[in-house]
This record gives sequence, C-alpha cells and structure tokens, in this order.
Amino acid sequence: PETERLAAELATATAGLRRANAALAAGEARLAAIIGSAMDAIVTVDETQRIVLVNAAAERAFGHPAAAMVGQPLDLLLPERHRAEH
Repeated sequence: PETERLAAELATATAGLRRANAALAAGEARLAAIIGSAMDAIVTVDETQRIVLVNAAAERAFGHPAAAMVGQPLDLLLPERHRAEH
C-alpha cells in the first residue's frame, strides 16, 4: 500500500521530469536556430567577460571562426585603440 503509493508518486514525478527536459531541449533548439540564422552578429559573454557564444554573422563581422573566439576575453573583438577604455 505505502510502497505502491510511493512508486506511483515516483512514476508521476519521473514523467513530469521527462516532459520538462523535453520542453527545455525544444526551447534550446529553437533558440539555437534563431541565433544561428540571425543576420546580426550575436556574441554572448559570461560574468568574467569571456566569450561563450558566437553566431555565424559574428564570425563574418569579426573575421574569426567561432572556435577561435569562444573562451577568449571580449576585448579580442574590440579595436586596439578602444581596449583601454573598455
């Protein structure tokens, strides 16, 4: 009786977690598609100002492949003369 109730609650919670994970994955895929197809350069940074995401438009605008930019400080993308101000 108690074991059956707990098993049922666990099954319900597990199903809810699966639905939430599926929704999260769908949202992440949708966001990646939007960012990837954007005509404008998109660059995101973390709290230390290191680049964590670069879209194809940013690769074209800055002339660096994403792999070369990710993990680098944002200053990499600033003109040399403006780096000190930043």
